[in-house]
Amino acid sequence: MATGLSDQVWNYEEIAVLANLCGGLNQKRITFQVEEPSEGIIVSRREIVLLVSRSIALLQIIAAVVDGISSLPTQAFLLYRQSTMLAALPSINRMPGPVFGVAPLLGMELLTALLRIGLLLFAATLFWNCGPAIERMLSPTREHSN
Repeated sequence: MATGLSDQVWNYEEIAVLANLCGGLNQKRITFQVEEPSEGIIVSRREIVLLVSRSIALLQIIAAVVDGISSLPTQAFLLYRQSTMLAALPSINRMPGPVFGVAPLLGMELLTALLRIGLLLFAATLFWNCGPAIERMLSPTREHSN
C-alpha cells in the first residue's frame, strides 16, 4: 500500500531538531550523544512523520474528549431545563423577554460544541492515517541551493 511517504533516512541530529521544534513550549533541548555517528540507530523519514502525525492525532482526540466531558453535559442540562421551564408555563403568562429567548441560543451552543467535537475527530482521523498531504505538511522537501 503506497502512502506517499518517502523512505529517506534521518540521523540523530535531524530527529533532535524536529523534537526541539515540536516541543518548544517546555524549553528543553534534546541532544543525542553517539560515539561514532555511523553506528547509530537509523530511523526513516516515514517513521518520524508517522510518529509526529499520530501524536498530533492523539492530541486532537484528547481535545475532543475534554470538550465532550466538560461542556456537553452542562449545555445539554441547561437546554433541557430551559425547555422544561418554558413548557411548564401556560402560554398566557409567556411574555417576550430575554428569559424566553435563551433556549434557541442554548441549542445553537450545543450544536456548535457537537460540530467542534466532530471536526476534531475528523482531523484526528486525517492525522492518524497520515496521507500524502499530511506528510508534505509535516515534512517539506528540502531544496538544495548551490
